[in-house]
Amino acid sequence: MKIILVLVFVVVVGIIYTLWNPTAKKIRKIQALINKDRTVCDFINSLDGWSIGNIGTIGLRIMVDPVIMPMYALYITYKGKRPSNNEIRDIYYALTNIKSDVHKAHQINMPYEDYLIQKRK
Repeated sequence: MKIILVLVFVVVVGIIYTLWNPTAKKIRKIQALINKDRTVCDFINSLDGWSIGNIGTIGLRIMVDPVIMPMYALYITYKGKRPSNNEIRDIYYALTNIKSDVHKAHQINMPYEDYLIQKRK
């Protein structure tokens, strides 16, 4: 009986850690931004050292779930490797900062690419 309680406790702690892990929350937010607007990938590629693509690498795997197409994976890398927690925090800040063009575009409910075109006019 004690073994079952210990196993249940371990599973519950694992689930709680996964749901409230700050890095996991940031990754889910990045994934939501990419699902909402694919042109966010262009912004990520424009940042120094960051790259996003659909070729399987050792990068951070983000599953994109378009409504009318099957799910596919995108891989985010920083300087050719999987980003660390601090680097994920930096890209999250670059995407969600109030001064960020991505944040400004989504505040007015506009794709990032259209926002850039409008900004250049």
